[in-house]
Amino acid sequence: MAEISHDEKDIELGFVETVPSWKLSSHFFPSKIGGKPAWLALSNLPKTEDLNCGVCGKPCVFLLQIYAPIDEKETCFHRTLFLFICRDALCYKQTSNKCFVVLRSQLRRNNEFYDYEPPALDTFDSSINYPSAEKFTTLCLLCGCRGLKKCSACHKAFYCCKVHQTIDWKNDHKKICKSLTEDAALLTCTSASEQILFPQFELATEPEDYDEPSDDETTNEVAMKEYKDYIRVHGEGVLEGVTGASRDLQNMALDESQVDNQFLVFKTRIGHASEQVMRYDRGHEPLWVSSELTSKPSNVPPCFCGAPRVFEFQVLPQILIHLKVDSLGKRIISRNNITFIWHLLSWLPVSLTMCTL
Repeated sequence: MAEISHDEKDIELGFVETVPSWKLSSHFFPSKIGGKPAWLALSNLPKTEDLNCGVCGKPCVFLLQIYAPIDEKETCFHRTLFLFICRDALCYKQTSNKCFVVLRSQLRRNNEFYDYEPPALDTFDSSINYPSAEKFTTLCLLCGCRGLKKCSACHKAFYCCKVHQTIDWKNDHKKICKSLTEDAALLTCTSASEQILFPQFELATEPEDYDEPSDDETTNEVAMKEYKDYIRVHGEGVLEGVTGASRDLQNMALDESQVDNQFLVFKTRIGHASEQVMRYDRGHEPLWVSSELTSKPSNVPPCFCGAPRVFEFQVLPQILIHLKVDSLGKRIISRNNITFIWHLLSWLPVSLTMCTL
């Protein structure tokens, strides 16, 4: 249960960690990347059409979730934010959000799914019937979202859409469909799920350890000095492990004639904890990558309910390392005979705002 702090002075950074899969189940209120979503509210899950890409209409894939309760709001004792993205590169355009789906789920402390007292985080007892979404509804074997489509032959396998059913059928399902048991159904969809889902990790959080520049030094001056010092020691690759990522980000941030000072601020700040993949700073502003790509809070449109939206978190390019994408820009990834084409430069880093109600 990697709970986000809402201390006004703290920016929470997210880092990737490998943990046993049981720690990432709904009962432990995880923050996580990849795999299937660990739903907070275990019933009334989003409809399939609510998770489709707004450009191509295909189902979006779970990218990450953040457990971010708000202590002062009784209705947000448990609160999780979910981010789904489209896997079709052609859907991505800079400043467009049509290929993203962002969901917020929140519960009171006293609710129908979980105990009033928090769980023991360091133990797992296989004899305990932990709460899970499978106990309330059928889930897609491939992606873990609401699955109402049933295989007409075995009546055991459920899917969220025809696309996922077809992928599973082409892999193993057609070979064992007629003799299928429910346990076998769960096991035989593993290879098909790997074609759809991202690798699964815990998203561990900790406060950012960074001192703001003093009043007698401007942010840009400090950034330039620290950037030059960093380059002398480490070279250009501040985004460790992502080949060409630093260069591609710089190309996006540069003016034709000079370096964008905001990019230096971004690069220097990230360099203090270069393995971070997420920044959480509710109610404040993202760490902008370029002065050309900034937006004032007053420019953020209100929620459909009329309440204002505030910044919650941003996803950083370093996440590509763990998604098995080796560089920004257009890349082709072959995995289990499925080829995915990405054009990620157009949306990383991505910043998300949420309704204040």
